Amino acid sequence: MLTHSLAAVWHAMTVIASCVPGPGVTCTPNQSADHLSKPVLDTIAGPLLTSAQFLIPAAVALSGIHRMMEHRESGGSFLIDMITKGGGAVLILALIKTIAGVG
Repeated sequence: MLTHSLAAVWHAMTVIASCVPGPGVTCTPNQSADHLSKPVLDTIAGPLLTSAQFLIPAAVALSGIHRMMEHRESGGSFLIDMITKGGGAVLILALIKTIAGVG
């Protein structure tokens, strides 16, 4: 399991390092050579990521309200869950949208 994690981190770092712009080098994809990625990003990935930005915090809120109503959680821990889980999900999805170039 550790080897898989290290391999995944190594692969991610090499992908990121290969897209670091140097002098005179840009990291934008060649839109004229790639006829599939732009429509897929616009019609599938964009709406899916945008809806996930709203649905994940809503699911966290509903589960937190359910736990509060069963007296298994206090209001403070509900607030912490909303900030960490819901806010973290929104930030991670915004990062993914920015890296993928989805508007």
